[in-house]
Amino acid sequence: MQETQTFGERNRIALKAASLTILTLLLLIPASMIRNMVNERSERQFEAFEDIVAKWGGTQHIVGPLLAIPYFTYSQDQSGKTTQSKRTAYLLPEELAIDGKIETEKRHRGIYEIPVYRTQLETKGKFSKSTLSKLNIAPENFVWNEATIVMGISDLAGIDGKMAINWNGKSLDFEPGSPYPGILESGVHIKHPFFNEEQNDYSFSISTSVKGSRKLQVAPIGKSTTLKLGGNWENPSFQGEFIPVTYDLTGNSFTADWKVSNLNRNFMQAFTNDSYDLHQSSMGVELFTPVDIYQKTERSVKYAILFIALTFLIFFFIELLNKKLFHPLQYILVGFALCLFYTLLLSFSEYLNFNLAYGIATLMTLSLITWYTATVLRSPKLGFLVGATLFILYSFIFTVIQLQDFALLMGSLGLFVVLVVTMYFSRHIDWYGLGNKKPELAPEIE
Repeated sequence: MQETQTFGERNRIALKAASLTILTLLLLIPASMIRNMVNERSERQFEAFEDIVAKWGGTQHIVGPLLAIPYFTYSQDQSGKTTQSKRTAYLLPEELAIDGKIETEKRHRGIYEIPVYRTQLETKGKFSKSTLSKLNIAPENFVWNEATIVMGISDLAGIDGKMAINWNGKSLDFEPGSPYPGILESGVHIKHPFFNEEQNDYSFSISTSVKGSRKLQVAPIGKSTTLKLGGNWENPSFQGEFIPVTYDLTGNSFTADWKVSNLNRNFMQAFTNDSYDLHQSSMGVELFTPVDIYQKTERSVKYAILFIALTFLIFFFIELLNKKLFHPLQYILVGFALCLFYTLLLSFSEYLNFNLAYGIATLMTLSLITWYTATVLRSPKLGFLVGATLFILYSFIFTVIQLQDFALLMGSLGLFVVLVVTMYFSRHIDWYGLGNKKPELAPEIE
């Protein structure tokens, strides 16, 4: 009498595949929780960063110097009465040359390491009073004895020491604050610098020591502006409206040179309109950190479904090709081990170099899964096969998360290779006939 198979026996393979698919999706829940934990730790790092920035200095945007010169305007009403009012004209430098050296250092808050910088800026240039003739204001209407030198500095907490200007050979100290917030919201100023009515050009030089973080930006407000920056940072990112004319990256240092004329930006050398945004045109450098530990960890967590799915696929093929069963509970334990990898990676990377942390977490996870597979299936060969396959996968993911510009390309090619290998090893499997064959149970553990 022929034995009749139940529905479950006839569709054993399909039901197993469906249950593994559901189990894979369910394991994304702990993977998502781990990703949330990564984001939480990243937010703590950001809070530590903001705490240091508040005391040290944030992004520094340097504008100036420029001259603010009051002038009188006169108007008559219908009765012929003359009314006098005072307004302000702004004069930008004819020449502006800035030379800066950036020295980076690391600050610590708890377990977090925050990069900051000090910079010494040497600013030189000259003003030309003749530029004001373009404003069609009578020279006698200017109030030169009330003129103000203004220099914009975005975060005054970063000013390191006294600031002074050498104005035509005379040293003058800056005072805090910007009297003209419509033009420069934050900065320093000097009221009533010395002017000679018969003199047209005024040269100046300023030595500024500034602390900051993230970025250093400079506004090219000169009719001709040159900027030279150098520093000890291996991954500078040149930011702003203008890119360097030349730059050089050597080891852990960089140099960059900019040259900008007044034709390259949208404001004049002399104007009376307070609505100009001098910060709009800028150039400078960002102390760019390509990928920090939390970004790398989060990027690796994104591949969790790939790890889980491929690992389950390996065990699924072992069941098909070696006729041995792997219990759903055992799939769950292996899945938890794969998820635990990310917790280990996050924990170790906060104290160790990320690459070393990745290696330790990988070694611990692979050792556990290899041992467990060899024990459950009573086959060191199959355990070694699973471990070797996962080692290749972990090595590939490690390479992908290290890359920046080619990460998507490498990830896509890797998935394509996985699909090719899967299709190759499954090309001769008789999927309909598998339901009629009963696999062997793995030997009992003594």
